[in-house]
Amino acid sequence: MSMVRVPNVEESDDEAQAHLPKPVRAFVCTAPNPWNYPAKDRAGQLEQIEKPHLGELIAKLIGPGERKPFAVPPLSTPTTTEATGG
Repeated sequence: MSMVRVPNVEESDDEAQAHLPKPVRAFVCTAPNPWNYPAKDRAGQLEQIEKPHLGELIAKLIGPGERKPFAVPPLSTPTTTEATGG
């Protein structure tokens, strides 16, 4: 996750800059992203861009919600020939 300034599409107060988007602070939470920032959402609950409020971000992560399932592959048991070396 990276805290960055990303372009925003809100109106600008300065007429000379009106055609340019104002940058806003935000957390970039997924990769790949249009800005090539490093990011990773291991919980699978975050949007690509999140509001820059750490408390709300943590609440979103620990709160109820659908998460990606975590599956551990079963351990393989050695066969009789593998265990005896034959």
